[in-house]
Amino acid sequence: GDAVNVAARLEAQTKVAGHSILVDGSTRVALGERCRFDPLGSIPLKGKTQDVEVFGVPTGQSIP
Repeated sequence: GDAVNVAARLEAQTKVAGHSILVDGSTRVALGERCRFDPLGSIPLKGKTQDVEVFGVPTGQSIP
């Protein structure tokens, strides 16, 4: 569904963003303070009517 499409489109942006893991705002909220995130702003994604807030997970850190 929609979550899979957003994830695929974010994965395609990793090289441009300079992060190997990108998450959207809803995933960031769900994870809370379990790891550090770099706010990268909002970007347009194909299939979405509004820009998507994007966060990068710093290199060397994993999502629990």
